[in-house]
Amino acid sequence: HRTTTDIANRSARSGRASGKASSGHKHAVESSVATGSSGGLCAPALNTTVRLSNRKVTMLSLNVLQFHRYMTECNTDQLVQQHGHIVKAVSDACAEFRGVMDGFQGDRFTISFNAVTHAGNHSVLAAHAARAVCEAVWNRTSLKVSSGLASGFAMVGNMGSATTKRFTVLSPVVSSAVLLERLSKRYC
Repeated sequence: HRTTTDIANRSARSGRASGKASSGHKHAVESSVATGSSGGLCAPALNTTVRLSNRKVTMLSLNVLQFHRYMTECNTDQLVQQHGHIVKAVSDACAEFRGVMDGFQGDRFTISFNAVTHAGNHSVLAAHAARAVCEAVWNRTSLKVSSGLASGFAMVGNMGSATTKRFTVLSPVVSSAVLLERLSKRYC
């Protein structure tokens, strides 16, 4: 296989693309990956250019408490229906407060604010989204939701291999939001 990585931004060599903000400016890191299963270059139809930018984001981590216990008390159809209500509550909050659901695994959700689209007061919007989800899930399912949010600078953009790319937020902010969500369970 032939792989080429080109760091196009000169600031990467000066250390400014290390994930820390420097005087409020956005820095970008570009890379180009050329690889193929036959050892040649990728098909021209694949966009293999990756552009990361450094911006301030807020991450929201949510967990539906006692969902696993609830799973054992209902049938499959009820479980799918209740989970659908939970996903809808999160999706509705994302739409209303300009967040983007990065993904979910069962009863855990990760939402970014100001990573994909500009959201002026993203930390306040994230707090409102967390409250909206907690209220909607409680009203519909009587299950509590723990939440944690953290703000800071992150490298954001599409990353992955030549065949699989995904929008990603790279920052300690992601783990901080998850940690705060876990700690918040003590107060639910």
